[in-house]
Amino acid sequence: MALASVFEMVVMRERLSLLSFCNASPRGLVLGLYGFDSGHFRWLDALDERVHASGATGLVVRESCVHVLFTTRAGACGLACLDQDLRFVRAAFFSAIRDPHSIVAYEDGFLVNSTGTNELIHAKWEGEKLAETVFWRYERAGGDISHVSSLQLYEGDVYVSLFGPRASSGWADARGGQVVNVSSGEVVAEGQRHPHSLAAVDGRLYWLESGRSRLHSYAPQSGPREELALHGYLRGLRASGRALLIGASGARRRSKSMGTKNARPVDGRDLHSWLFRVHLRSGAVERRQLTPFCAEIYDILDLPRQVGPTEEEAIAAKVHRLWRLEDQALEEQEGLLARLKRATQRVGHLDARLAERASQYARAVDFISRASDGLDNLLDDGDFEERDQRAWQRPVPGAEICYDTCCARLLPKSAIKQSAKLPAAGAGSLFFLRVEAYLEDSDDGLLRLQAVWLPAGGWEAKDADGNSLAVVDSEVLPVSRDWAVHAKLTTRPAQAERLVISLVNDGTGVIRITRASCLLLDGGAASPPVSLELEGGV
Repeated sequence: MALASVFEMVVMRERLSLLSFCNASPRGLVLGLYGFDSGHFRWLDALDERVHASGATGLVVRESCVHVLFTTRAGACGLACLDQDLRFVRAAFFSAIRDPHSIVAYEDGFLVNSTGTNELIHAKWEGEKLAETVFWRYERAGGDISHVSSLQLYEGDVYVSLFGPRASSGWADARGGQVVNVSSGEVVAEGQRHPHSLAAVDGRLYWLESGRSRLHSYAPQSGPREELALHGYLRGLRASGRALLIGASGARRRSKSMGTKNARPVDGRDLHSWLFRVHLRSGAVERRQLTPFCAEIYDILDLPRQVGPTEEEAIAAKVHRLWRLEDQALEEQEGLLARLKRATQRVGHLDARLAERASQYARAVDFISRASDGLDNLLDDGDFEERDQRAWQRPVPGAEICYDTCCARLLPKSAIKQSAKLPAAGAGSLFFLRVEAYLEDSDDGLLRLQAVWLPAGGWEAKDADGNSLAVVDSEVLPVSRDWAVHAKLTTRPAQAERLVISLVNDGTGVIRITRASCLLLDGGAASPPVSLELEGGV
């Protein structure tokens, strides 16, 4: 091998970081390799090709394999296994875990936080599937009410970070976060604004207070303390040699929990995503901007020193992301055009249906106009002349008076029944029942207006299932001591040949009927009069 080639290989070997990205944009680009010293980056497409991942969160190494928590475009979540060369080995979906954020190796498997159910779940591989059992549950049951954001093993105990109670305005305003030793129940830090990314380093437990851009640590002997302030929404913390790698995500354009648009951050640095390297001994801080590659960093995994991405690969990674963004935009545009085409076709079908029913609408408009004139005349008592007290008929504009019975006195539980033989045509016609009445005594007046539509064969007519073909349309109306007009509309069914009208006293008082009439509203002045035969009285 040429000396130049050997020198190039030596120069390119560096400590690399595997980065996971949640809420990835474009979808699918959820894992990447980054060299902090060179600033070079390379995408890993293993999860996009195999499980169509839309985001990746927790990372952990177990038995020389890298395990990655992921979510899919369909909303499912699971665990993927990559070999030491970061090639896909297998993946399985969770059945009990909802919205996993963090993972650690534990006994014969893993501990995973199920943020959506406020639990820690012990998961282990059984063949190609995952067995899941509850390891710990937040004291309050329900959905995501405490937002368990990360977990870590520290001095033999299990610790979690959680947001605490959700504010009414959403998680963005939650300020009651805690770090809790779930093995003992001890709260080691509280009043935190969005604690994330627990990590055990050099005998201390570190975490990030994302909402205030702070790094904290804890030890049983000294308690919690604030280490330093950075900038951005901090998330993702891992030891790398004698330094800490810390991720910072760019500000979200829209709230994930509320769906509302977020205000633009005051500090322009918060628009970008960053990777910090904090040296533990000196406290010196270095940073690299990762905005061209991602918006939201979730977790960081330190990898052994190896040959990292080249400058050409870093440029290609930026172009690849732009290309994927354009692909996603085109796919969404095609989807919108397809939806618009379907909507246009549906509108065309609706237009055709409206055209088919145009004659019916015209008839309805004409009916409303004529019926309105008829009702105006009907409800105006002055338009009625004194007639025979038994029964009479006369046409009015837009309607036909079928019958009128006057001066009836209904005792409790008694009734008046009259009937009319209907014309052969006229199914769907509207009939208007109008009764003028008042209560002679007591305060309990109930008058039932009932229309019974009888087919040929009368009450005995039945369908194939033995059900009566008679249609009963009734309504009970209160009657007071004050004279009033009571009315009801009823529609003629298709098979009706006869109409029987009953006025029934359902109350305990005596009701005085001064006038009762039935009108065919949409028959028109040209319609032949409908003759009614008096069948009963008081």
